[in-house]
Amino acid sequence: MKMKFANKTLLLTSFLVISLAYTYAHVADVIWLKNWSKPFLMPLLIFYYITIAKKIDIKFVIALCFAFIGDLLFLSQKESFFILGMSCFLIFILLNMIIISSRVGEIKLATFYLTIIPFILICMAIISIYFGNVGLMKLLFIIYAGVIGLYGAFALYWYIKERDKWALLNLIGVLFFFVAAIGKGLKTVEGPKEVYKIVNMFFYIASMLLICTSYANHIIRDHKKPQ
Repeated sequence: MKMKFANKTLLLTSFLVISLAYTYAHVADVIWLKNWSKPFLMPLLIFYYITIAKKIDIKFVIALCFAFIGDLLFLSQKESFFILGMSCFLIFILLNMIIISSRVGEIKLATFYLTIIPFILICMAIISIYFGNVGLMKLLFIIYAGVIGLYGAFALYWYIKERDKWALLNLIGVLFFFVAAIGKGLKTVEGPKEVYKIVNMFFYIASMLLICTSYANHIIRDHKKPQ
């Protein structure tokens, strides 16, 4: 028990220290530190999740692996690598929606449609205001925004249905991921301003940690109807 607590504390501390180091390197544009620190983020989070999880969900481990690949691709300044990185995070999001749907059980479509509406409106507003004149990249931003909006709807539906602290923690994490994506998009379109870098990294790191903690502690219910 003491060994497990020590491992959990060590992994969490290491993740936070590396996160701070990468955020500093990202904002201050310290290339060597950025290239050396970012590859450690997701592996540390994977081991942290495995250490604290009541029951390991292999789908989430795979999702974090895609996030890891996406992180590495984003280190490059080439547009082709950026598109591939976005694709990896689309897979990360899709896997998370599958995870949430498996925990929610039966979904009532009428309620689910209502959860989608606010995210659709927010995505439409953001795309029209900030990403209206980005050429071919606009299509990628629209697809990505649509998928994130759907991800937010799943997270909101989960909280509405269960109303427990782990579903709430996941919802906050998904909303943070949404904000991080906006920061990433603005940084790509308007240039690497410090405020966009800080927003992107702070909310990205916080979102991953919150989502990880939520999945690790939530007990999956048996949604089968009694015979």
